[in-house]
Amino acid sequence: MKIGVDEFKHIVITEAYSGVMLETSEGNQIGICMRDDTFEINILPKKQHTNNWWRVNMQTGKIASIIPDRDLLDGPCNIPDCDICGDPDFSG
Repeated sequence: MKIGVDEFKHIVITEAYSGVMLETSEGNQIGICMRDDTFEINILPKKQHTNNWWRVNMQTGKIASIIPDRDLLDGPCNIPDCDICGDPDFSG
């Protein structure tokens, strides 16, 4: 992960493949990570792992759910092939 500042004094994060978490004072979180030519977003109200993943289509500017068929879910957090669930420190 690389962190810099652009000419408008915005924080610019590149190569954030393991993700960046933004958190409000109430504990609501949004995780953002890069995936090849797009971004994935995870919404965690009150830090709850709710399986609310979204992918950005950079060509159209639209955001769509990554898991449209919730009957196909598996694993402790119900995300197919979830990297986090394999983490022994994961408590979700």
